[in-house]
Amino acid sequence: MTDLSYEKSISVIGHIGGSVNISCKYPQSHKNDPKFLCRRVDNADCNYETSVNESRRWINEGKLYLHDDGKQIFTVTINSLTEGDSGEYWCGAESDWTSDHGYKVYITQINLRGTAFPVSTVVTGVSVIVLLLLIGLLFIVTLRKRCKTQGAEIMTQSSREEELLLEYFLNMLRLEKLSWQVQLIKLAGL
Repeated sequence: MTDLSYEKSISVIGHIGGSVNISCKYPQSHKNDPKFLCRRVDNADCNYETSVNESRRWINEGKLYLHDDGKQIFTVTINSLTEGDSGEYWCGAESDWTSDHGYKVYITQINLRGTAFPVSTVVTGVSVIVLLLLIGLLFIVTLRKRCKTQGAEIMTQSSREEELLLEYFLNMLRLEKLSWQVQLIKLAGL
């Protein structure tokens, strides 16, 4: 017995070794019901070990953190993602329709896939830095050759311009390197 307006399937991709957040919206009718995330292997039943019974409280279960915000969003964070964590998951709720029996409502299917660290991102970043460095060096060499042919007075002025230009390019490279380091740290989940 499910509310068809919330029956859907989503795909989530996470990086191996990192964390991944899964958010499931649930109907108002399940606001007070315990929420769970279960994993389905092959055609077997969907099994889970813990559920969230209270709103606005994080529950830690091994590498899982579960949270019900009380506003119809149930969130699960899976830490230290491995390839073995890839597969089919379901967000659901436990409902009581009589005092003796309850049933599980499977609300959202999640197809989780763990991927290796995105090496292409690192290669692209390094390529951009090397290209900027080569353009800057080529520009400086061109300025020096021009200065040698125009005399000492112009050379002094051009040398100062070269220093400023070189300083500008080095600062750009430092910022670019820092930006990529921050991105790598975020992607590595540190």
